[in-house]
Amino acid sequence: MSEAFYQDSHVTIFNKDCRNMSELGDNSIHCVVTSPPYWDLRKYEGEQELIWDGDKDCEHQWQMKEGKYLNMVNAGEANRPWQEQASGKLPDSGFCSLCGAWKGAFGLEPTPELYVQHTIEALRVIRRVLRKDGVVFWDIGDSYAAGKGTCFNPGGGKGSFSTHGDRKDAGVYPLDRGNVSMLKAQGLKPKDLCLIPFHVAIAAQRDGWWIRSVIIWSKPNPMPESVTDRPTNSYEFILMLTKAKKYYWDADAVREPLIMPEDDKSSHTFGAPGGKAEAIYGEKHLVSGKLWKPSGGRNLRDVWTFPTEPYPEAHFAT
Repeated sequence: MSEAFYQDSHVTIFNKDCRNMSELGDNSIHCVVTSPPYWDLRKYEGEQELIWDGDKDCEHQWQMKEGKYLNMVNAGEANRPWQEQASGKLPDSGFCSLCGAWKGAFGLEPTPELYVQHTIEALRVIRRVLRKDGVVFWDIGDSYAAGKGTCFNPGGGKGSFSTHGDRKDAGVYPLDRGNVSMLKAQGLKPKDLCLIPFHVAIAAQRDGWWIRSVIIWSKPNPMPESVTDRPTNSYEFILMLTKAKKYYWDADAVREPLIMPEDDKSSHTFGAPGGKAEAIYGEKHLVSGKLWKPSGGRNLRDVWTFPTEPYPEAHFAT
């Protein structure tokens, strides 16, 4: 991957493997906000494959799967449909037969355990560059165990490519969702929610991170799902992680407006009278017949509601 490809007096953008970020010094970053690829959902176009684990000096011999795959054609060009090839090597790479290294894109690991392992590897890189008072916001969604062979694309089957081709990314390949035997070995069953965010949070906690909050990103405009036996998913998790017990957090900057009744005859107390909450937020009550309300707003809640927004360029997860 290339070195920094954009730089001005305020911003430098690097396009490279995060595991090789020597440009960033130890304890130099205040805040990290990221949404890494979710496990087993999609493969993006372009070179995404990296080598994980194993012996870095090994002359790797990769084991590749054989099977059917889709040759993606941009549906916007003359409205050509998605074309299917009869056979070939599946886009996902395998393991080195010599040292056991795995070659593939982050998020396309064959098992949840390997995905969590690689996530912790990335988090350790972040912990090196994060300041002691820094904070990490890690947006991560979940996925379902299918056990039905190839999954052509999230949100629709094979037929959805031509019907909704303008809403699919060119180069988003089908994924091999394994089979029932593979799922059973991972403790999963077809239709199981894999609980990836929980596995990541627990692994990060055991690796030394403080899990300070599990924030719910509530999406008013979620992706439609054709399911009939469960609710449509309309949220994702944002893990708030810190590397130290004490860190920088400006609660006043993100206070939410108070919702208070305007009836002069009403009264309300925050917490116990004379307690800590009243000292911080104040007490709402009648004083000489006039309504007195606290100022500053309430503490930020852990459910954040904001919609996804369309993006005309070729990227599925905007």
